[in-house]
Amino acid sequence: MKRLIKILAIFTVVLLLPLSVKAEDEHEKFNLYIFHGETCPHCQELLEWLDKNEEEYGYMYNIVKYEVWNDSNNAALMNSVSTALEEEAGGVPYIVIGDKTMSGFAEGSTDEELVKMMKEEYNKDVKDRVDVVANTIKETNWKPSSGDNNNTNESKKDSKTSDLLIGLALVVVIVGGVAIAIKARQ
Repeated sequence: MKRLIKILAIFTVVLLLPLSVKAEDEHEKFNLYIFHGETCPHCQELLEWLDKNEEEYGYMYNIVKYEVWNDSNNAALMNSVSTALEEEAGGVPYIVIGDKTMSGFAEGSTDEELVKMMKEEYNKDVKDRVDVVANTIKETNWKPSSGDNNNTNESKKDSKTSDLLIGLALVVVIVGGVAIAIKARQ
């Protein structure tokens, strides 16, 4: 019986070890803010590019979108952010990563600049990051007026976390059931 418990304990540790190693290697995601126009072709191109390259780069960021052509409240937020950064938003898409910005998007041209910005922000220590949009929202008490400012990666992250927790619970139940069954036979 003691041997079985040791085997089950080793089995459990072996199952959980990759999870703890992965947690140490992970950087924290940053928010990639996109101020966009509903029918803006460059905005659509950016969103399609992010979707197409999600597997390669999506682990770095959470997308937060604000439609500004039809939502004056979102447009005011974009202007407040650009003012906080002491610049003018030069149109849409207006991309904000930390305290860096980019206006416009064209695959094959500005996508390399965007990747560079994403990698720089992702590789910063979390304590060294500045989230200008979040800070502006706090300082201005800005409240969203439309459902567009969604976080498209967050639901996938939540789903992965739920799957992991369900898997861990399943392992615990199986190991416990086996241990109880063996003990009952003796």
